Amino acid sequence: MKHPFRHFLINTVIGIVIATFSLSALYVYAPKAMINVATPITINAQKKDQYILYYSPTCPVCQQVYRTYFWRSVTGQLKFASVANEQNREAAAALGITKVPTLVHYKKGKVVTQYTVIASSKSTKCWLVVRQVNIKMMNQGIHFQDKNKYSLRYVKLLGILLAAFSLLIFAIVLWPRQTDNKQISLGQTFDQGNNQFQFAGVDTDKQNAAMYFYVTKNTIDPLAPLTTVVVTKKTHSGNDFHTQLKQIADDYYVVKLKKSAISNGRLFVKLGSGKDLSGVTSAIDFVLLDLRHPTKVTSLTEGVYLKNYLKILRSNTTDRVASLEKKLVQYNHDLQILKTSLARQKDTANLQVGKQKRATEQRMTQTETNIQDKKQDISDTQSAIKVAQNNLQSYEKRYQHYAHH
Repeated sequence: MKHPFRHFLINTVIGIVIATFSLSALYVYAPKAMINVATPITINAQKKDQYILYYSPTCPVCQQVYRTYFWRSVTGQLKFASVANEQNREAAAALGITKVPTLVHYKKGKVVTQYTVIASSKSTKCWLVVRQVNIKMMNQGIHFQDKNKYSLRYVKLLGILLAAFSLLIFAIVLWPRQTDNKQISLGQTFDQGNNQFQFAGVDTDKQNAAMYFYVTKNTIDPLAPLTTVVVTKKTHSGNDFHTQLKQIADDYYVVKLKKSAISNGRLFVKLGSGKDLSGVTSAIDFVLLDLRHPTKVTSLTEGVYLKNYLKILRSNTTDRVASLEKKLVQYNHDLQILKTSLARQKDTANLQVGKQKRATEQRMTQTETNIQDKKQDISDTQSAIKVAQNNLQSYEKRYQHYAHH
């Protein structure tokens, strides 16, 4: 059985990884994708200060400048104008711009200053050119490099995601692996694929141990017989024990193995067909059995196996009798309520006339039907109790026979 909190942690880590990767990819590749978008720029004659950076998508220096200031331009102080757009190219030509990148400062639609980055040689590094533009912007009052709330928000968000990712990985690594499985004790049931088993106990002799399993929900295909895998660790990194599976009855199985295998008081077990248990990803998960209190016997024989089978049948039948008797008490209680209700309805009908009387008589008919159904439930339950008690006597007699031999 999988531990829900550990499963939640793993899913959360996967979500954080995807979110972090997506944000990082957006941050890195969005400028590369947007640099070729040639959007015409409109000069706002009402705006006090407007800064436009003219660039060419094929210019290496422009590409570096564009990537540097792409996210910092979202404040609106700076806009990019690609000269690949005819309108932008005509506007640049009107300003006498022949080289890019060129930064132009507009004040209420009029050019105040313009600055063209000039590389001293072909070997001039792009980052030096970017620094020239940055210094010029700072002189113009644009402090993108150090004071951009959008970049800071992104960095903070990325830091939070990475911190959460680290904490979750730490929690998953330290979370005890044994909590992945609920420990199955004597008498408890567990699912294995479409079948349900009851752990019916464990016996030991001097050399071997036998674990007993009663099938409470049986969909086992006779053409695909049951097999088992027993390990010390769920991950298969522990010992995989050689076992012998023996079918005692149609609904009862014994798994025999060396006594030393249960020395730790717990084992992981799978029960299913060979097809279900084969492959890298099994359709059936391990269950953790509590083997700390085995019953010691002289020798693990067929009689010991049958005695344990009869013991679990006796125990289950005793529980069934108790459940049926409890149900019978409830049925008798319900019958008395229905009889009282019917008597009250009869008294009411005697006082009524016309439409009201007919409605009450209809309810009386329904109550009488309910009484007959409840009587049938009582009769069926009494018969079931009698059968279960007879079975219990038979199981007890046969159990005592094997207990003394």
